[in-house]
Amino acid sequence: MQVCIKHQASQLEPDPQPSNKRKQREVNKFEQEGSSDLSFIEFLINNSHNKFNKSNDDDNNNNNINNNHNKKNHNNNNNNNNNKIIIIVVVLVAAAVAIVVIVVVVVVVAVVVVVVVVILVVVGIIIIIVNNK
Repeated sequence: MQVCIKHQASQLEPDPQPSNKRKQREVNKFEQEGSSDLSFIEFLINNSHNKFNKSNDDDNNNNNINNNHNKKNHNNNNNNNNNKIIIIVVVLVAAAVAIVVIVVVVVVVAVVVVVVVVILVVVGIIIIIVNNK
């Protein structure tokens, strides 16, 4: 068991990150001092817990970042949808107003034409009556 653990520890390569260099020095210290298997196993267990916790922290941070991005995207989509709805409503109201204006203009023109025709007919009848006397 001891040979196996020491063989695995000797295969660890130093990492350029400072925290990993410190861990590598601790591994080397265990190898040089010939510490008991139990303390070395405890060190490996603690080291793996630290890596696991760091990995969980990184995952949690990534999840928080992704959640924030998703919330922003969701809010942007809602704003875009609201803007589209507002634009559609404005266009529909403008179209309705335009139709009402056109109808009013047509009705006014028709009334004016009818009034002019009636006036011309009345004037014509009056002229005919006056000429016949």
